[in-house]
Amino acid sequence: MSAIALKARGVVRYACLTLFAIPWILVPFWLLIVNSLKTEGDASVLSMGWPKHWSAGANYHTVIDKGSYLTGLRNSALLAVPAILAVLLLGSMAAWAHARSDSRTLRFAYYTSALSIVLPRRSSRRSMSSPSSASTDRVSATCW
Repeated sequence: MSAIALKARGVVRYACLTLFAIPWILVPFWLLIVNSLKTEGDASVLSMGWPKHWSAGANYHTVIDKGSYLTGLRNSALLAVPAILAVLLLGSMAAWAHARSDSRTLRFAYYTSALSIVLPRRSSRRSMSSPSSASTDRVSATCW
């Protein structure tokens, strides 16, 4: 393929992804924001329009005070921060030992995991030239 065809293909791909994102990501996000600003009666209609009667202050006050939002946020932080720190600490220690090991098995596992990050994924298109590639391409298509 020529460079222009590859560039056009990339533009079409991103345009399709953008069109896909609008109903699945942007519309629900818009509904969440707009309905959080409405009164309870207006929000029960689930329209995409702006609220007729604004109730943003009262709604957010209710969520923060009566919904125990700050308590939930604190509890989530108490669980997430130590878990992330433990994963970073143990993962970096394991990676250091893994990279400097003289064991052939660990060295093979290290290079395999490093290559899985560096190498691009394989295309799932089937080649018409060899019939044996159909079984390996089917495995590749299900994995990626």
